[in-house]
Amino acid sequence: MSVTIEQTRTVCAALKGSCRRCEMSTQNHSIGQTQEAHDDLQWLRHALTEDWLFSLFHPIVDANMGRVFGHEALIRACQPQTGEVYGAGMIIDAANQLELHHILDQQARKTALRQAAMHPGMRGRLFINFMPNTIYDPEICLRTTMEAAQENAVPLPRLVFEVVETEQIPSLKKLKRILEYYRTHGVGTAVDDMGAGYSSLQYLTALQPDFVKIDRDLVVRAELEKEARQKMDLIVSQAKSLGIAVIAEGIETPGQLHLCREAGTDFLQGYLFGLPANPPAASMDELGIFPGTV
Repeated sequence: MSVTIEQTRTVCAALKGSCRRCEMSTQNHSIGQTQEAHDDLQWLRHALTEDWLFSLFHPIVDANMGRVFGHEALIRACQPQTGEVYGAGMIIDAANQLELHHILDQQARKTALRQAAMHPGMRGRLFINFMPNTIYDPEICLRTTMEAAQENAVPLPRLVFEVVETEQIPSLKKLKRILEYYRTHGVGTAVDDMGAGYSSLQYLTALQPDFVKIDRDLVVRAELEKEARQKMDLIVSQAKSLGIAVIAEGIETPGQLHLCREAGTDFLQGYLFGLPANPPAASMDELGIFPGTV
């Protein structure tokens, strides 16, 4: 049984005091219901100890040349007996509930590096998500990643660490220190979901990552709403003034492709260029959506 995108989005996880399945405060659940929900998440312990994790790779495309610039590694888990696949949302929510997010963050990185190394034809930057709340010591975290990168012959300058769950960052100062530490060791940095409710241009200016990703919902709204388009243009302008490359996410239609190229984004990511896959897409040549550029 496969898990749909909608199932992933609505998994019942008591996160920050709310249950995502029923949209009610977890304090309204009985003790029995809470224990039952907790027991339902024990699959994650098996996933972490029995090597259920795997990565899918989603292409990031040069907005002007139409060439694959890199890939984002997306974590998944597969139950070997049933074939049931767990999406990233379910995995992260379960890890938060069971307080296994530190272990998940580390294993997800190792999995991405190991599986990327299995595809020597996959060149370019490798974007790996990390949850800043799991990092108590960036030196230790980077050391384990460096060891995995060396073991799999993946050079550090090829890596880009991408911040996820930005709305839950307890300290901007802490995150800035983490990103600066990574950059001094040759690893690129990226901030996800720019344009979402908790993101701001001040946030971008303070962190000054190498890449910023424009939130998918903003891209969709920018096609329809003048205000959203102005916000998108402002993000692109601010990023370029800081020397930050812009990646537009969630590109699913030729219209969105045209919009983002017109806005001046540097790179594009979305289902228009293919679904996340393993083995990954290595070329856009056969798509024919960049006329005159490939």
